[in-house]
Amino acid sequence: MNSHISIETHEVACQFIIKCRVSGGGLYYCVTYCIIFVTYFSHFSDDRLPVFLGTIGYFVSLMYLDVFYVYDFNKPVTVQRQPFFFNHNRHNEFNINQGLIGFGVDHTKYRFNLGIQAGTYANDNYSSEPGVLKNLYEAYIGVSLNKKNNLWLDAGVFSSFLGFESALSIDNPTLTRSISAESSPFFLTGAKVTYQLNEKWEFAGSILNGWQRIQRVQGNSLPSFGTQVYFKANEKYAFNWSTFIGTDAPDAIRRMRYFNNFYGMLQFTNVVGLIAGFDIGAQQQENGSSSYDM
Repeated sequence: MNSHISIETHEVACQFIIKCRVSGGGLYYCVTYCIIFVTYFSHFSDDRLPVFLGTIGYFVSLMYLDVFYVYDFNKPVTVQRQPFFFNHNRHNEFNINQGLIGFGVDHTKYRFNLGIQAGTYANDNYSSEPGVLKNLYEAYIGVSLNKKNNLWLDAGVFSSFLGFESALSIDNPTLTRSISAESSPFFLTGAKVTYQLNEKWEFAGSILNGWQRIQRVQGNSLPSFGTQVYFKANEKYAFNWSTFIGTDAPDAIRRMRYFNNFYGMLQFTNVVGLIAGFDIGAQQQENGSSSYDM
């Protein structure tokens, strides 16, 4: 009976960024220091494990810290710069946008991810979630549904498939988020089925608790639904179409929301790329109304 452990350093990245940008008629400086982005994989196998488990796959851990300082020359009255920003949204103070510790398992037949976070992003974007739920960056499990392992069921809290920007600054092409990213979900909660037809096409369908909700809105009995079609022609070009249909209100005042997200990605060189996105959505003005706000 043999067992072994192997550890391989996968990625280490540090980032120091100073940016100058015009926003809302004023100029602000944003200084961000992203440190400790370390991912490593540890592969454990032991033939004493029960047969139905097989070998335990890859263990993944993540430590991430995004510390920032912003001075907004619009000089907002409060320390919060804008009510519709969720990232780097403090004026004239040093703060933590996001600190994250994560752990996961990535096996050919099952997977699991748990990420615990803290910072102004969690406080602002999860303000409607009670207690420690604000600190859940992601928490989901997944199982393969066929022999080819190209059909998966995942359930829990996971990153949103609406939009091309992540909640992690280091994953995005620019430090600051676009208005479209701040106006669409960074996370979703529910169950998702993903089917990878081949190396180019991937399809997904989801049943959700709502629009960027961990807990469903009190008094809402209607689940929300989402879809995604992702096409990657090659390493230089990809296209995505995602949808959402549901409500973010109790049954008594239910207003249906319909949302479409389109984006294309074109990589010219290793360091130059283009992302073009377009969002369109509509929500009923009131329960049962045929009039919509766009």
